[in-house]
Amino acid sequence: MIAESVHDLLGHLSGRYGEWCDPTIKPFSLNYRNLAGSVILKIYRGTSPARRQQREIYALRRAPAFGVKVPQILETGLLGPDAWIVVSVVPGAPLALNGPSDAGEYLRHVLTLTCAMAGQPPPTAPGDGWEDVRAASRISDHLVGMLRARVRETSWWPELRSRLTDVDGEPLVHLHGDIKPEHILVEDGVVHFVDWEACARGPAIQDLADAVFHAVRDFEYDGVEGDLLAPTLMTLPVSGGHLSSVLAWRVALWADRRCPSPVHRLPEQGMAKLLSTTTPADAVAALAQIIRAMRLIGTPR
Repeated sequence: MIAESVHDLLGHLSGRYGEWCDPTIKPFSLNYRNLAGSVILKIYRGTSPARRQQREIYALRRAPAFGVKVPQILETGLLGPDAWIVVSVVPGAPLALNGPSDAGEYLRHVLTLTCAMAGQPPPTAPGDGWEDVRAASRISDHLVGMLRARVRETSWWPELRSRLTDVDGEPLVHLHGDIKPEHILVEDGVVHFVDWEACARGPAIQDLADAVFHAVRDFEYDGVEGDLLAPTLMTLPVSGGHLSSVLAWRVALWADRRCPSPVHRLPEQGMAKLLSTTTPADAVAALAQIIRAMRLIGTPR
């Protein structure tokens, strides 16, 4: 279906799903839940809405074959330059990280997801989405291509660019691309993963680094005391060197997307320290220091 306005779309869909609650407004989407609490309407806005919609549709259709529980697609369409999807509401509450046991559960769910992806036929090349299109030749090229040219003006760029080549030999898997606690819903031991619009193809360490970054960032911005992730990270089969380089890339990507130009304000010594770490615990500690410094200068979450 092609709608002319949000009002028209809500009116058309209300015949099937009832009235809608007020939306949750995100930087690149509007999310409406119906009053019955059975479905969610997501309207993609901003950067490449149709492309993001298609990525999510493709992942939601394929993920169940990987043994991953996801929402069911009910219908999709366009809204002028934007796009939309209606999906079922899955049972469960988003994870909350309030203590060491929560952090351990979070990382174990992430590892379960990455293992499920790794058990499937691998993609042929790294890139955005799960379809083998717009492919880069190497993992590091794909990661670097997601950063804007201004990142190359920083003092830590040469080391980051060099270290990222260390992951070029890693096996390719299908990635969620935006793992964070609120995208993992759990009820009675059943786990669902939601919000797949950033899905991609790359090394499993990319999803793990994304999960660690989101948790550490939220700890810092929410004022959670203590290092909750390191004890569990030490028990996982993770290369500290690979984690540090991908974490450095991930925090650079975060800063690069903030306005006006905070990527230049990433602490040089902090980035150098993160890139030099060799254990997961040291990498997480260095990342926390960088994010704390950025928070203190007013960088938005």
